[in-house]
Amino acid sequence: MTERAASSAETDAFESTSDISLSLGAEDLEEGLTAMVGKVFFFTRRVFDDAVRPYDVTSSQASVLNRILNDPGISGAEISRQMMTTRQAVRLTLVALERKGLVERRSDPDNGRAVQAFLTERGCSVILKCRAEGEEVERQLTKNVDERERRMVIQFLTSYLERSQSATNR
Repeated sequence: MTERAASSAETDAFESTSDISLSLGAEDLEEGLTAMVGKVFFFTRRVFDDAVRPYDVTSSQASVLNRILNDPGISGAEISRQMMTTRQAVRLTLVALERKGLVERRSDPDNGRAVQAFLTERGCSVILKCRAEGEEVERQLTKNVDERERRMVIQFLTSYLERSQSATNR
């Protein structure tokens, strides 16, 4: 084999290998673990958004309301930690919920800088209805998943989240 033929064969082999790794990389980006977690998140969020739309809230707003129901007087900073989002996003959500008459915010008597969030009577009514909708969404989305599979998925996702947070220092 001539030097040029050998070089051409090496280039062809390299290009073939590169094409394979590129195509696998592209496939992983579309069907890999993080892609599938994202797809599940967005699909579930869309279904839940549809379920809570009659109550004039989004799934993110319902999540904030739920945290306030569970912990009256919770701060926006704590909500952002629990939801793994930014304080700014939670602040904007709280402002929107306050405008809708679902949340009331007050200065923390023990820490003047902190603001506590409380549900109004209407906010309590709305989140209880949203919880019922959420339970129905859960039933519908998991009706074809047996209990063993459900526990395995929850266990895996919990581990995945913990390890991902450690790996990214978040």
